[in-house]
Amino acid sequence: MPLDLTGSHFDQRGRWDDSRRTRAKITEIHQDEVWEVPAGAEVLASSTKTGVEMFRVGEHLLGIQGHPEYTNDILVSLVDRLLGAGTINVSFAESVKKQLDATGPDREFWLKLCKSFLKADERSI
Repeated sequence: MPLDLTGSHFDQRGRWDDSRRTRAKITEIHQDEVWEVPAGAEVLASSTKTGVEMFRVGEHLLGIQGHPEYTNDILVSLVDRLLGAGTINVSFAESVKKQLDATGPDREFWLKLCKSFLKADERSI
């Protein structure tokens, strides 16, 4: 799912500053979604699916709708499990796998963003 990045891209103390970037892909596999953010929160990303894909509350809370931790292998395993359980049909499973082969999530982007928010040593990014 491509996300439109909005908001500040963090600031001096938040460290992440990829301000030229306006979109990022992420794996989404859920039915719930956030409709509104808590008081004082800043929306950082939205999509055609929802107006709140990612948000933060200062330097203390970062909320992401999708799954930046998912690798392609994790998603394929999950799709196979859902298919085996009869939760999804074959055509949907094949569609997800083709889409993943063609264009997967921006793993390096999400790694940098999450580590920066957690104040990880940037030399390890």
